[in-house]
Amino acid sequence: MSYVSEKIETTLASAGITTEESKVKAFYITFSSSNYKVGNTGSLATSMLIEAGGNAVTVDESKAKPTYAANPVELIEKYGTKTVVFVDNSITKDDAKLTELKNMIPSDVKLVPLDPLWNNFSIDSMTGVWTMAVAMYPSLFSGDVPDVPKGNDQNTSIYSIAAVIAVVAIIGVAYYFMKK
Repeated sequence: MSYVSEKIETTLASAGITTEESKVKAFYITFSSSNYKVGNTGSLATSMLIEAGGNAVTVDESKAKPTYAANPVELIEKYGTKTVVFVDNSITKDDAKLTELKNMIPSDVKLVPLDPLWNNFSIDSMTGVWTMAVAMYPSLFSGDVPDVPKGNDQNTSIYSIAAVIAVVAIIGVAYYFMKK
C-alpha cells in the first residue's frame, strides 16, 4: 500500500500536480435513507480518493460526517462536468438507482463504480486507490496495481539483522543450558 501511495504521489509531483487547484475534482457518492449522500471527512472512500491524488470537493467540516445528503446535480453544476464521481456499490448494484443517477447528471461526467471490498479497511483498498488514480489521471496511470520493484524492500536488511541476532541468541541459550 505504501508503494502505491508513493508511486501516485511522485508521479503527480513530476507532472506538476501538487496543489488542490491542479488536482482533478472528484467525490464519492452513495445512497442511504432515501438520499444521495456524498463522502466527507471520516469517509474511507473520500480518504482513498485523496490518497489517489484527487481534490475531494465534498469535504466540508461544517456538515455531517462521514457522509451527508447532497444533490449530485448541484455538485456537477458547481464543480463542472470534468468532476469524477466515484459511485458506491449501493448504487451500482441497483439498476434503477444507477439509471436514476445517470439521468440526473450530464452524460460526459465520468462515473466510476467502486467494488464493495475497496471501501473497507483491508488490503483491497489498495486496488481501490489505484483504480481511482487511473480514473482521474488516465494519461499518468494505467493497468493493474504496480508491484514493489525487487530490491526496493527497505525491511529486508532489518529482517536479516533480526534473524542473525535471533540465531545467535538461540545458540547462546542452548550452549548455556548444555553446559549445566
